[in-house]
Amino acid sequence: MGGERMKKWIAFILSLVLIFSSCVEVCAFVSADSGLKALRAQFSRGKGPSKNGYAIDYSFFSPVTDENDETKYPLVIIMAGAREGEYEGKELLANEYAMWSSDEYQKRFLASGGGFILIARAPEEKYLCWDSQTLTAPLKAAVDDFTQRHPNVDTNRIVLVGWCLGAKGVVNQACAYPGYYSAAVMMVPSFAISLAQAEQMKDLPVWLHGCKKDSFANYEMYIGPTWERLVSTAADKRMRLFTCYDEAVNTTFFLNHNVWLQGSYDMQYTGKGYKGMTTVDGDGNTVNIDRGMIFWLSFWNMPFLQPILTPSDSCPCACHSENLLKRFMWKVYIGVCQILFLGSKRSCSCGQTHW
Repeated sequence: MGGERMKKWIAFILSLVLIFSSCVEVCAFVSADSGLKALRAQFSRGKGPSKNGYAIDYSFFSPVTDENDETKYPLVIIMAGAREGEYEGKELLANEYAMWSSDEYQKRFLASGGGFILIARAPEEKYLCWDSQTLTAPLKAAVDDFTQRHPNVDTNRIVLVGWCLGAKGVVNQACAYPGYYSAAVMMVPSFAISLAQAEQMKDLPVWLHGCKKDSFANYEMYIGPTWERLVSTAADKRMRLFTCYDEAVNTTFFLNHNVWLQGSYDMQYTGKGYKGMTTVDGDGNTVNIDRGMIFWLSFWNMPFLQPILTPSDSCPCACHSENLLKRFMWKVYIGVCQILFLGSKRSCSCGQTHW
């Protein structure tokens, strides 16, 4: 009898623990979702034209609030993983990327102080996810239609973000339309990019994310080989970033797979579950990413940075000039760059690290 009574007490205590834990999780979710609900309300719905029998619908945010606003804003195209496109609008509700529409995050877009956010939906009711080549042309048609309807889009800064199967959509778009997109983020791709695909993306800045213990996007099979091919084919290894985690346990199904949560918080998520995060460039140098993903995405194709980012056979900087004034002005310029980019390291073609 004593043993049975003990079992009942243990069961009772465990029940209380489970109930308490559930209440904490629900309260945390409601608290977080209450802020997201207001941000999601800022999004509108749109749909692209039919292409090859398919039309892509999407949720979008516009930073334009004044009809006289002539500012050119970058456009972020987001493609989610499986089950986030089961019905219209779920692509917005199933993740936290509506946070990028907040005033705080909008201010992080370089030069423009804001950006368009377009979260595209894969028509999963038709058994298609973003890994399908079938959706490549319809998505591009939707993007083209969107830019025509929104003249404030900076067509030189249209960037791609995708996770899991959405990362395959990123690759499909980048390879099908080389030179159109200015940067791309691939998070926990559940495939290994081919050498031919990496070659087609050699001029595209790419930020790869992965986790060593991911139970779905296997590190050894998918993430590691993808990074090696992206680096080996890169026209400029400074255009490659790789963020890797030892653990990323905040997930609902696959273990250590929910890396995109960190991205939705612009790489500043402070919750538990992410361990051992490191970021390196194509040369293997540790990179400071305190400025976040939004900063990195909006950094590319800014005209005043092109002389630095474009590879050259000869050193373009004035650090070696015999003219004292030129050397002084160069040091001033480097000082400004260090302030703007918080000391992020960039090397010119002479091999020296200047900012």
